[in-house]
Parts: sequence; structure tokens; C-alpha cells
Amino acid sequence: MALKKEQNEFNYSERIGVNRGGGFEFAARVAGQTANALDNLTSQYADQALQDLKVFGKKVGEDAAENAQFSKKEITYTDPITKETKTQYINGPIPTFKATTKTMAEAYEKEIYNKYTKEVQSNIDTIILEERRNVIKSIRENKGGTPDDFDAVVKARVTPILENLEPKFRQVIETYTEDTRQGHWYQVADEKDRQDIKINNLNYDTNISNLSEEVETAYIGGDATSIAVKEKEIKDYIETSKARGIDKAVTQGDQLLKTLEDSKSVYKLLSDLSIKDLDAASGSKLKNSIDDFRKVELVLRNGAGSATLSTGQVITADQLRQDSNFNEKVLENARIRVTGIISNLNSLYTENSKGFKNAQFVGNNLKSASSGTTPYWGNSSAKEKREAVDSPDSQTLLLNSFKKLDPSIAEVDDSTILSSVGYAKFLIRTQGTLNTFWYNKINNAFESYNQADIQDLNANSLLSGITSGVMTFKRDDMVSTMEVNNVRMLDFNATTQGKMLMLQQVLTYNPNLEEAITKVKNHYDKFEQEGGQSLSQAISMASGKKYKVSDIDMQIAQHMEDKLDKKFFGDALYSSQLFNQVKRDVHTMIVDGGLPLRNLSDVNKLVESSMAYVLSGQTGYGYSKYTFSNFINQKLDSGEYGSQQHFVLHPAEQYYGLPLEAEDQKGSWMTNSIMTKVKESEEYDKFIKNFREKDVQFGNNIKLQSAGYEVPPKYYIVYVDNDGKPDILQDKNGFPMIYDPNPEFVKLRTEQHDSDDWKIHLEELKSNRETEMKRLEDMSTGTQRRKERRDNPPKIEFKKVNMGLDYLDVDETDLLGTEEERKPKVTGGGTKARYERRKQNK
Repeated sequence: MALKKEQNEFNYSERIGVNRGGGFEFAARVAGQTANALDNLTSQYADQALQDLKVFGKKVGEDAAENAQFSKKEITYTDPITKETKTQYINGPIPTFKATTKTMAEAYEKEIYNKYTKEVQSNIDTIILEERRNVIKSIRENKGGTPDDFDAVVKARVTPILENLEPKFRQVIETYTEDTRQGHWYQVADEKDRQDIKINNLNYDTNISNLSEEVETAYIGGDATSIAVKEKEIKDYIETSKARGIDKAVTQGDQLLKTLEDSKSVYKLLSDLSIKDLDAASGSKLKNSIDDFRKVELVLRNGAGSATLSTGQVITADQLRQDSNFNEKVLENARIRVTGIISNLNSLYTENSKGFKNAQFVGNNLKSASSGTTPYWGNSSAKEKREAVDSPDSQTLLLNSFKKLDPSIAEVDDSTILSSVGYAKFLIRTQGTLNTFWYNKINNAFESYNQADIQDLNANSLLSGITSGVMTFKRDDMVSTMEVNNVRMLDFNATTQGKMLMLQQVLTYNPNLEEAITKVKNHYDKFEQEGGQSLSQAISMASGKKYKVSDIDMQIAQHMEDKLDKKFFGDALYSSQLFNQVKRDVHTMIVDGGLPLRNLSDVNKLVESSMAYVLSGQTGYGYSKYTFSNFINQKLDSGEYGSQQHFVLHPAEQYYGLPLEAEDQKGSWMTNSIMTKVKESEEYDKFIKNFREKDVQFGNNIKLQSAGYEVPPKYYIVYVDNDGKPDILQDKNGFPMIYDPNPEFVKLRTEQHDSDDWKIHLEELKSNRETEMKRLEDMSTGTQRRKERRDNPPKIEFKKVNMGLDYLDVDETDLLGTEEERKPKVTGGGTKARYERRKQNK
């Protein structure tokens, strides 16, 4: 700086031209003062410039640090809990910056360090918060998780970050990490403690509830050893839970034990009423037990002050309170137990009752099928029939009976038999239904036009068996049979019925099955495209505009009159109700079924199908000896009413016929109950008591009339004169007498289930398999024996007797076997005449 001053002074002196003498001195002094002033000014501005330069460098460094971007580096770590390898990102190295001044470099280094520190700490914070959230969520959802798990995962994630840091800087970050982790660890530990308390209480509630139920069950079971074991278990559990500090055990455990102790007397009562061996319990015993428990429940609910049980024991609400030491909790628990017992017994009773009822129906149908009697199913629906024949017990009866018909199938697998055509025909003939396998198979065959399946149905005559059948009616000593169509009764839908009937129509004039199926398919494709149609539109389309509704109805009425047996049903051929039911069903089949009506006679198959459906009781209507209904009978003359069976709503025989009753005596068990009520009526005192006894009989002048549409039905008791005029009987208070057969019916049906007669009947039907197999084994070479008899026929002298075969073109040699040499033999009667005609024709 001095050098610069000297140069300035010199230069300045030279510029003013002063270089010697006094002027020089003065000039030099002035120049010196000026130079000092300039020096001060220069220094001042130099310092300012240097300051500005330093501030500028610092600002540039700071800005560079602020704008610097840290790179990210992907690293892997192993989760110590799940043992899975996971990835995460950490900050990369500090970005380099080329500083031009020292100040700039220092500013950059300081700011970039602060920024990097915050970035790393933020990364650490994110990891710790994320893992805290994860472990707390897992704890709350009872999926595991502890403070130690939190520590382990945080450590596993932070360690790779620390390993990438400069050693001294790593110490700084480790310190920060530990301080931060510790604070969050306490939160995790606190959440774990709260959840443990909650879980412990929940577990205690569950366990103590189960143990309490076990103790109560032991009390009801009445076994002293079991009671002692269960009481010790619950006491030990409560003491252990107390020691663990479980709140509810500490606050409620002793009270629970006292409640159990107070309940012993009440549960002793339940123990006396319970059935020890449910498997061996009869239906009546189950029913009595249910009734007793219901009475106990009513008293426990304060619905009754006292009740008398089937054992004769009288229980009272006051006594139950005393027995429980006036502990209301005991009575509440007992009521809950009793309700559960009733529910379980009801389920068992219903299941047994349903199985028994189905077995009775199946068994009796098997027994009566040989006489041609129509299968009887009470008020069972078509679906319930299929379920009945599919049930294990029923299948046993059916399979054994089926095997008797053909010993050659004795070794065939049962599942093969159940899916055979022969078994399907057997079910239709004996039970009036199909099993679920065949029902679905036939439906599917016609729905998809499966030619192979339809070919089998037709070739095996199963299709004919479905579309034809016989119904049998019995009254006293009279029997009437009527040919019907089974397709509706077997519960096939209207379209499937129509396809079956149309296929048979087409096959009558075109035996080519493939072409017949195609014709049916084309017709129904068009039918389905037509959409919803009215009855008149459906008839017009089906008949090609040939017929109207009135034509169809006239044909229905005519064919019904032709079908019903005049000798059996009398001159009153059918009621308007029967006609209306059949007509309604035929109309439905025309609208929904789409059967072509080329001729009016095509309606006949629909009529026969609907008659079978209606007369089998599927509509709630049926013929009845005991039931009355207000309707107009066609051709009914005065005095004929009492001698007719009538088509009525809710025929009593259908709903309340006991399975073991004879077919023509269904419902007769109601006679005593009904006649007792008749004698209690106002009408009995007024006029009925003066009649002859034979004129006042259930099923003659005394009838039942449905009191509504509920099922099972209840009835009014009605006196009906011979002209069909009814008089509903009234009780002494002037109210119509209503009779509900169901309670007594259920009781009698249960007694049948428990009776020796039924057990004998069931054993006969089951046909002990060992005996059956022994019989089949003895006949194991039946085919061979028949061949031996043909090869060596026994010498039998046939007597000339009427063998009922006069209508066949056979003679006695035809009965000896196909291998027998048939020598002409002159016989008398029609056979001889036919023989002569054959001889002449040759």
C-alpha cells in the first residue's frame, strides 16, 4: 500500500510541474495531504469492496447449498419379523460445488451439512413413525406386535443408512435415532399394555363363559364326578386369572362362583326332566320332555305362577326363587339354558318326526303298490316327496324292495341302481314320484334337447311311464281306477310338460326321433319368442286359429265326464270346484307350456295330467268322505248328498290321515273327538239328539268344513242334511265350533312311531339284508337252473284248467320254455279253434 502511495505522490507532483525550490516544499506538503486523503478514501472503498465480495461469496455458497439435490440410493434389508427381503431408499453423497472464494466454499459446506443432516433425520423420522404405526395397528387388530418388534424392525431399516455415513457424522445420526426411537417406543409399549389388558379380559370372558356352561351342563347331567371336575376347573381358572391381575377375575370371579353355587337346586330340577339317552328316546318321550321344559320356561319368565309337569310334580315361581337364594342371575341363566334345550329337542323331534313320517309313507306305499293303490303322501309337496325318497332310511327300504324284484342285481352297486331306468319306473309306480337325480336329468334333457338322453328315455319306455299312469279310488268296498298322465303330478314345469307331450304327438306320425326333436325345438323356439300371451292368444297360436277358449273348456268338461267312473262317483260326476281347478290348470299349461293343439283331442292329455295333479291334492283340494264344502254338484238329486264323495277344500283325509291307517279309513281316528264336540253343541240339544244314531255319524251327516286357508287346516263342525244343506254347529256361548285336529294328530302319529306294530312293519320292509343275501346266494345260478330245466324238463301232466290266458295266442307248450319242441296238441275251447285256423291258413 505504501508503494502505491509513493507512486501516487510522485505522479501527482510531476503532473503539477513543481519540482524544486520553496514552491516545491509547499507543493510537496499539499501533495502529501492530498495523498493521505486519497489513501483514506481508497482504504475505505477497498474495505467496502472486500466486504461486498465476502457477502456475495457467502450468498452464492448458501444458495448453492439450498438448491443442491441429494441423490437417492436403493438398498435392501431383511425384516426381522417376516424374514422377507425389502427395499428402501437412502440419501446419496453430498453434491460437490466449485467455489471461487473461501467464503463461498465455507458457506456452501456449512449449509449443505445442515441440509443433509435434516434430510437424514427426516428419513429416520419417517422410518420410526411408519414402523410405530404398523406395530400399533397390528397390536390393535390382534395380529401380533410388541415394543421389541418395533425396535428390531427400526434397527434393521436404519442400520443400512448409518453404514453409508461418514463415521463422525454417523455418531451424530445414531444419537438422534436413539433419542427419537426411545420416545416412540414408549407409545408402542403403552398401546401394547392397553391391548393386553383388553385381550386378557376378552379371553377371560370367553373362557369363563365356556367353563360356566360346562359347569351348568354338568349340573343338568347330574353326574357327581363330572360336577366335581368342572367346579375345580372353573375355580382354578379364576384364581389363576386373579394372580395375573385380570380385572374381571378380580372384580367378578367370586360373585360368579356364588351364582353357580346358588343354581344347583334349579339345575337339579332340569336334570330330573332331561332325557339321558336321546338316541333311545321315543317320540312320545321327546314330546313330553319338550312340553315340560316349556312349562318351566313359562314359570321362569313369570308367565305363570305355577305349572304341573308330566311327572305330576308342581313347580312354582316362588319356589324357584327360593331355590336360587333369590339370585336373579341364576333364574336368567336357567331360562337361557331351558330355551336352548327346547330348541335342540324341537330340532331332534322334528327331524325324527319328518324322517318317521317319510318312512311311513314310503313303507305303506310299497306295501299297497301290489294292489294297485295310488301312493299316499298326505299333504306333502312334490319336492318333499323327492326329498323323502332320497333320504337314507327311505332309500334302504326302496332298494331292498327293488332288489327283490330282480335277484340278478343283488351285487350291483347301490349308486348304479339309484340312477337306473328300472329304479325310476319303480319309484313312479310305487311312490308316484321320482328321485332328484332322475327329475333333474329329465328336466335337463328336454331343456337342452339332448338327443342321446331323450333317445334313452324313449327307448327304455321311461317317457311313456312319465306320461301315463293309473289313479285308484276306494270307498267302502268299491274301487275305481282311472288312467291319468303323470307328467304334471311329477312336478315338471309347464314347458317341459309341453315338450314331452308334443314329442309323443309328433312320434305318432313321424317315428324318426331326430326329426321329431327338431320339430319340437323349432316350435318352442318360436313359442319363446312370442313372449307373454293371454289365454286366447295362446290357444289361437297353438291351434293355428282353429279354436277359442270356449272350445277348449267344452273339451275339458267332456273329457272329465268321460274319465270319471259313474259307478264310483255316482250321478254327481264332478263338482264345479273340480272342474274349475282342472280348467285353471289346463289353461296355465296352454299359456306356459306351449303344446300345439292340432285337434281338440290334444287337450285330453292336458286334462289327464291336470286331473292327476288336482286329485292328488297338490292344489289343496281333493275328494273327501269327511269334509264338506259349499258348492254346486252337477246332476245331484235330492237325498243323494250323503252317499257321495265330494271334491272339497282341505280334505281331512289328506291332511290328517295316519300313515298306518287303511287307505279307505284315512282320518277315521277323529270320530270320537268330533262326536264328543257334537254332543256339546247347541244344535245337539235342539234337534240332533232326537235322530237315529246311524243318521248322526262322522262322514255321513256330520262333516268338517275348512275354517280358512291356513295349513295345517282347522275346521268348523257341520251338520249336513241329505240335500246338502249345512248347519255350522255352535257351542253353548253361540260361537261356531272350531276343531283343530293337529295336536291330537301329531300325538297319534308319534305313538305310531313308538308302537310295536310300526317296528314290526318297518322290519318287514327293511327285509334283513343278511337273510336277503342268503336267499340270493341260494339262487345265485338261477339262469343256469332255468337252462337245466329246459334241457331236462320235468315230466308234468297239465290239467285242463282255465289259466286266464284265453285271450293270448299260446298253448301250454309255450309255457315250457323256448328250447322245448312244440308238438301240435289239440285242446278244447278258443285255443283249439285258433289252432285249426292256423292249420288251415298254412
